[in-house]
Amino acid sequence: MENFSQTKRNFEFSSVGKTDLRSKFENDLILKNKLNTNLLLDKYGKEIQTLFFIYQAIEPNNPARIAKDFLRYRKSVKIMELYLTLDYYAFLDATQEEALQMMAKLYLKGIEMFLFKRKDFDGKKFYDDVKNLFLREKFIPQE
Repeated sequence: MENFSQTKRNFEFSSVGKTDLRSKFENDLILKNKLNTNLLLDKYGKEIQTLFFIYQAIEPNNPARIAKDFLRYRKSVKIMELYLTLDYYAFLDATQEEALQMMAKLYLKGIEMFLFKRKDFDGKKFYDDVKNLFLREKFIPQE
């Protein structure tokens, strides 16, 4: 596998949730590092330069909670933002390893939900490459 650690960063992450979940959200640093050192977005299309995943883990009855997952594309800067919701109670009770697995699985689900149908991006190839990377790194279990 090629190493792209000296090139631009295509993958960014953020999270929304209680501060007591901070250590679990820090798993996004692991995902970000592995994606940025192993994949380049322009391999899959030229219209997305940065893919930003925003994880949410907020109690279901909290008014600050985003009602459903969604995508926002800022064409002028070629930034794709995916807002994805983790199961709050499962994430709260998860070990660090389980939290990483939940985040990796949701990342793949987000690709399926929002990037498969884009005409300007090979979402299926991207999904396959990310899934293979996550399997190799043991972020997700073998099926």
